[in-house]
Amino acid sequence: MRALTHPEVRAIVLGIMLAMFLGALDQTIVATALPTIGRHFGNLEDLSWVVTAYLLTGTAVTPLYGKLADIHGRRVVMLTAIVIFVTGSVACALAPTMSALVLSRAFQGLGGGGRAGIDVVERRRRRPQQPLDSSSSPLGDQRKAPSCTCSRLAFRAS
Repeated sequence: MRALTHPEVRAIVLGIMLAMFLGALDQTIVATALPTIGRHFGNLEDLSWVVTAYLLTGTAVTPLYGKLADIHGRRVVMLTAIVIFVTGSVACALAPTMSALVLSRAFQGLGGGGRAGIDVVERRRRRPQQPLDSSSSPLGDQRKAPSCTCSRLAFRAS
């Protein structure tokens, strides 16, 4: 197996970073826009289903994507997950009712679960000693900002 050239490595890293950014951006936008979405549709009671549908379908398909990645390769499965995710995003943008939005978010979760699952496999393969929580994400998590910075400075006993 030949070593990858610098431009090939750069393209791979850029692709992984864009996929991770896509998921982080989605969650950030939806979380801040939920009250406005609920007021627009006049249905604040079903607002929690917008998030729940995404999480349920994403969690359900993550192991399936892992198995498909073992069979067909991570690249093909990651690209498929991103296409499903973006298609679900467009369906969410065009949703005329709260029910359609919930179903669109569920479909989007099918792609999001694959993106997250392949991301975890890649991080585990690249850095097995690094914890697999949000502090290992380049964008991090607001709740874990101190642990993100401290984990990079911590001394490990060898």
